[in-house]
Amino acid sequence: MIKRTLSVLIAAVIILALLSGCASEPVTTGKIGVVRDEEFGNVYIALTIDEFNALGFSFGDSINIEFDNGKSFTDIPYYSGYYVPVGEMLACGYPGYPHVVIARNYGAPTWEEFGMTEDSGVTVTLNEKGKYSAVQELYALEYSDERKDFDSDEMFANFRAFAGGNMPEDTFYRSASPCDDQHRRASTANRLVEEKGVRSVLNLSDSETKYKGYTEKEDFSSEYYDSLCQSGDVLFLAMNANYRSDDFAKKIADALLEISSH
Repeated sequence: MIKRTLSVLIAAVIILALLSGCASEPVTTGKIGVVRDEEFGNVYIALTIDEFNALGFSFGDSINIEFDNGKSFTDIPYYSGYYVPVGEMLACGYPGYPHVVIARNYGAPTWEEFGMTEDSGVTVTLNEKGKYSAVQELYALEYSDERKDFDSDEMFANFRAFAGGNMPEDTFYRSASPCDDQHRRASTANRLVEEKGVRSVLNLSDSETKYKGYTEKEDFSSEYYDSLCQSGDVLFLAMNANYRSDDFAKKIADALLEISSH
């Protein structure tokens, strides 16, 4: 009886050892570098979206984030868009981004908040596979940069007039970028800006340095927009997305006062 019991115990130990040896490795980036998102001041993981996903991560997963300065976060959703309430944190592999970004939705820049430097490192580990997949599937958008997928040039360029209060009709517009052509809308937006007789522009996204980079590309063709820049009628604000901050409010207020003088 003792021998049989001992044999069973030995067999159980062997099976457990075999199972342990076959256990899959955790899905993790290991320690890697970080990059500052120059546009919004957030933390980029120094992997492309495809490289990050190739490690075993998928949109809708729950992840843990640990920086080498000791700051860490658990159970952070990883999405293809900003599908969290304002101010909440996520990792986002937004189409067109060079890297996966760690950010707060419409929040303050995370680079400064997390105390990052060029020498900082981060480890991202899978916490739970598919925990947020229902949210990802509900909100995920299909992006297209093809004109044929839209009913009009205005829809393609996201070009439309503001209305409200005592504002005269067809005087103030919003648009996709008439100069940054990464989504192939710049030439269409540029033409609509010219057709509507727009004479001054608030460029919320770009700095003058970034704009110069656009003009140096071989396919740059936004001549009308460039003429407004040359005449000093484009204000480059280079703003982040934290629209609730005092800095954002001041920049917008000052810019509106400035554009009224044009």
